[in-house]
Amino acid sequence: MKSVWINGKTYPIDPIVSGPELIKTGKAFDDRVLQIIRDWIQGKMVFVFNTSGSTGEPHSIQIARAKMLHSARTTLKFLNLESGTCLLCLDPEFIAGTMMIIRALVGNMDLFVVTPSSNPLKEFPGDISVDLCAFVPLQVRKILNDRYSSRIFQNISNILIGGADLPDSLISKIGKFSNSVYHTFGMTETATHIALQRLNGPSPDEYFQVVPGVGIQTDDRGCLVIKGEITGNNPLVTNDMVEIVDRSQFRWLGRIDHIINSGGIKVIVESLEKNIGEIFFDEGIILPFFISGIPDKKFGQRIAIIFESDPDQVDIKKIKAILKNKLKYYEIPKEWKALPAFLRTSTNKVNREKSLKKSKKIR
Repeated sequence: MKSVWINGKTYPIDPIVSGPELIKTGKAFDDRVLQIIRDWIQGKMVFVFNTSGSTGEPHSIQIARAKMLHSARTTLKFLNLESGTCLLCLDPEFIAGTMMIIRALVGNMDLFVVTPSSNPLKEFPGDISVDLCAFVPLQVRKILNDRYSSRIFQNISNILIGGADLPDSLISKIGKFSNSVYHTFGMTETATHIALQRLNGPSPDEYFQVVPGVGIQTDDRGCLVIKGEITGNNPLVTNDMVEIVDRSQFRWLGRIDHIINSGGIKVIVESLEKNIGEIFFDEGIILPFFISGIPDKKFGQRIAIIFESDPDQVDIKKIKAILKNKLKYYEIPKEWKALPAFLRTSTNKVNREKSLKKSKKIR
C-alpha cells in the first residue's frame, strides 16, 4: 500500500510512517485511521478495544498483533483475495473497523475510507472498484433504500455484514444480488468473525460456516465454545446459544442473557424476533421492532414488543390479530410499545435497555 484515500483526499504512506510524529489532518476520524496504519507498519504488538459483551459484560480487551494477523490472513484466504481494494466505513475504534485496515495492509490492497454514517455510500465515487467492505445491518438498510447507494453496494465484490441479526426483508433483497454477500459471526475476542454465511448466489448457506482452523462445541448451557489459533488454542466460552450441525456448521439461536422466563416458560428473544419478522415479511409489514422481557408480578416476566415508529402510526389491532393467529399463545406479546427512533450503541446496535425505557405504551 503506497497511499490511503480518506474522504476524497489521498495520503502517501511513507510520511505517515517515517515521520517523528503522526501527520495531523485536523479531523479526529482521519487521524485515527492514519494512527492505526502507522502503529501497524511500525510493528505495534498489542491493540486495545472495547468488547460488545459476547462473552460477558462489555469491557476493554487487549488483542495481540499475531491474532489480528491470523484473522486478516484467514479472511483474505477464505474470500480468495490476493490484491484489490478495501473500503472502510466502520469506526476503527472498534475491532471490525480496525480489521478492515489490517486486511488492506496484510493483503497489500488499496484502502479507501469514508467517515461512518447510516449511509456511507451516498457520496462514494461510482468509478472506484471495491473488492471488500463491511457494514452493520442499519447501514445496509439505509443503503438499499437509496438508488445510487444500492447500485454501489451491488458493485462491491465481497461484502461482510455483522454486528446484529438480519431481518428477512433485507435477506430477501440481498438474495437477488450477483455479488458475494456474507453474514458474519464473531466478536472482539476473536478479532472479528470466526464464521460466515453466504446470503446469495446459486447456493446460499443455510448455516454459518466456520473458517478453517476453528473448532466449535457447546457447553452445558447450549452456548458456543470456540477453540483454535484465534483463541490461543484455549476454549473461549460465549453467551451465544447455537445449534451445531456438524464440525464446521452451526445455527445461531440467540443470546442466553436475552431469554425471557414467563411463568416457567423460557422464550429465546432472537428466535421469537425471527418468527415475527418472517410473519411481518409475509404480510408486507415493514416495521422495525425488538422483543424484550419486562417485570410481571404474576409470571415473573412478560413479553413486550417495541416498534421503531410513532405510537399513533402503528396499526396495533391489525398486528395483534395477525400474531394471534400465527404464534403460540405464550409467544404473543402482552405489552405493546413504540419509540420514534431506537437509541443505539456506539457500534450502531440497538440499545434495547435504553430504548425500552424511552418507549411509550401503544393504546
